Amino acid sequence: MNIIQKIRKLFTFTDSSLETQLNEIIRRTNNVLQLPLSYGNYSIDMDGTVHIMGGLYAPIRRMTTSGSITVADFSIEMDGSVNAVIATLPTTVGNRGKIVHITAVNILNTLTITSFGSQLLPDGATSFLFRAVGESLLIQVNSDETGWVVI
Repeated sequence: MNIIQKIRKLFTFTDSSLETQLNEIIRRTNNVLQLPLSYGNYSIDMDGTVHIMGGLYAPIRRMTTSGSITVADFSIEMDGSVNAVIATLPTTVGNRGKIVHITAVNILNTLTITSFGSQLLPDGATSFLFRAVGESLLIQVNSDETGWVVI
């Protein structure tokens, strides 16, 4: 994945002017970004690390039925007010550094996080059960893409 693809994967552009500015930078560099790059409140180091000066806005999705957490998800609110909910994490393979924040907002019914296949959660298990409202899990794919770690 080249740096342009990494940038597009990292950001969901809600500000059309920011996407327009990125497209102009890409056009002016003939689709080859020269690093390090600094533009406004964002900078990208030689290793592809993105620095954001200011607020970061990320999507929040409420899950009221069982399903998969996708690589596009960042923050998940699990709501067991009507149903038991099982949320399956995306594969760790190819997603090094992916961060997911999951919070229990109602535990009237069981809320469970499961890993993809046999990939491990931070405690070495393949599933996690929420026990209290407000309990949360902030996890990240580890460096060798074999499991998740708590951050």
